[in-house]
Amino acid sequence: MPSKKGSAEVRKVDPARARVAASRMADAARAALKENKLDEAKKLVEDALSLVEDSPRLHIFQAKVLATMANEEGAKVAARNAYDWVYRKPERYNDYRAYLEKELADFPQVKEAFFARGQEYERERAEKAVEKAKAARAKGDLPSAMRCYLEALGTRFQDGPALSGVERILKENSDERGLRYLDSFRQGQLSRKDLITLVTPDEGAAGEQVPEPEELDLDKGPEKTLSDLVADVERELNGAGGGDAAAGPAQAVPKDFEAFRRKADRQIENDSRARIDLAIGYFEMGLIDVACEELRAVRESDERFVKARCLLGEFLLKTEKPLFALQAFQECLRDVRVDAEEEKTVRYSLAKTYVRLGDWPRALTEIEALERRDRNYRDLRFLKSQVQDALVAAQDSGSAKREK
Repeated sequence: MPSKKGSAEVRKVDPARARVAASRMADAARAALKENKLDEAKKLVEDALSLVEDSPRLHIFQAKVLATMANEEGAKVAARNAYDWVYRKPERYNDYRAYLEKELADFPQVKEAFFARGQEYERERAEKAVEKAKAARAKGDLPSAMRCYLEALGTRFQDGPALSGVERILKENSDERGLRYLDSFRQGQLSRKDLITLVTPDEGAAGEQVPEPEELDLDKGPEKTLSDLVADVERELNGAGGGDAAAGPAQAVPKDFEAFRRKADRQIENDSRARIDLAIGYFEMGLIDVACEELRAVRESDERFVKARCLLGEFLLKTEKPLFALQAFQECLRDVRVDAEEEKTVRYSLAKTYVRLGDWPRALTEIEALERRDRNYRDLRFLKSQVQDALVAAQDSGSAKREK
């Protein structure tokens, strides 16, 4: 085995050789652990880490070795060290999380130390974001302040100041649509991630916003923007009786609506974010089928495909089409790009869908899977209580029938 000094020399002179050597040591450590040679496995993984300190997988495996040796405190330190390096490689978070779940499945308390370390980082990031937002607001830079407040909101820490800050900026900008999204979020009708996406200022908007010059069509006059198109459709609907999706069945498609859609399609053909925003606008107007068509138009290769499918499932669930909603949510979970926050949203929606279908066992399965990730998610405890009561009632009913 190389000494600490020798390891440092190898790493300094030839990082590639150091990684190869560390990989071989890790393989040997895994074999030793399998044969229950715990001291040997511990020494091997320590030597591997002396060569490649920045490997989250090695730190996770070290946590497993120490936990197997009943050194829980040492294992927790290793798990926290693993997160320190994962934090530097956010694009690989899902890969490392999957590896963690596999390696530390038998050591939940050690695994929890990894996520607790992540919460420390998120709490610190939230506090810094709120301070930055206040500073930007003091300078009159509302777009930057909004981004900072939304960054804090995304961490799930500092919700109070973040939501208050977002609301003040939306009111100052007279952003009625944004205020409706915020109200929907507070009522549990819109996910945190969706709210952040929908009210995030456009890139490049900072300080005083100067409108871009309109592109003119000499035959038709100024080309309408996406918000203009939505406003036109709203006026058409209001003229036909108004209303929204929550007030009753879907609205009839207004006169000349297809012309509006053709104009919108030209502007948002490759802009999935705008398409999703437009779909939400259609849904709020009661044009439910049209909203679903917009979401289905987001290609599977698009980075916002998971978000679009999740939103599609929510729309279908609200319109009494739980089987179609179930299919959309299951597509989300099968997608390898789904991140931790999206997965929680999808599992929560799946649980709601199974409740709607009366499939209490599967609803409980999804609730318990979500509970392992975030036991305080939305109204999860209340939902779990509901499902458990329904399961008990179903069992009692079945027993009564058998007795008869």
